[in-house]
Amino acid sequence: MVMAPLVRSDGVAAGDVAPLMGRWLTAMSGAVDGYAQRIDSGDHATGVVATIAMQSAAFGNFTGSARDQGISPELIAPIGALMARRVAAGHGHEDLTGLVELLTA
Repeated sequence: MVMAPLVRSDGVAAGDVAPLMGRWLTAMSGAVDGYAQRIDSGDHATGVVATIAMQSAAFGNFTGSARDQGISPELIAPIGALMARRVAAGHGHEDLTGLVELLTA
């Protein structure tokens, strides 16, 4: 649970956040088929709701907040670097699924 250190640093037990995370994971599971279709087709730009450029820009806030709370972002830092590379390569309009292209190229 990546969020556990962040909430724990504010005195919140992981068990108190678990129901919320469970609901979030359930909601996100509905997107898995769409992610698979994007990956299989190589079309990471059609029907995108949250672009990788947007997510990459916000990622610094997330890791900065972690650092501010004394939490190491080293578990999630690699995805930030991948997002920045994908955006720099001109794919900022795409979905996060475009990262697959960096990992399989």
